[in-house]
Amino acid sequence: MPSKTELASNRLRLELASEFDHLERAVEQAQAFMARTTGDDDLAYRVVLLTSEAVANAMEHGNSYDPHKRVFLEITTMPERIDVIVEDEGVGFNPADVDNPLEKEH
Repeated sequence: MPSKTELASNRLRLELASEFDHLERAVEQAQAFMARTTGDDDLAYRVVLLTSEAVANAMEHGNSYDPHKRVFLEITTMPERIDVIVEDEGVGFNPADVDNPLEKEH
């Protein structure tokens, strides 16, 4: 499945197949976008790190590396915040059914 890219002055949108090569592409494009839009190397690094982890989780846990399922990534930079949205085509889960990871036993 081919991937798609949409780039605006403050927004990057990617549609990716759930394959490892597409994760690398997402990281490269996120790095270039963040470098161009923020001018803050530390902030750019942190956003790219969390983006790569979220996209990898969507591919692995959401889509089970099914190359026919897509992952959607959108990064939007604004003067006071940065939004990162990652969506997959997996079956999902109910957050109420997940144990609280902040509790001592978890």
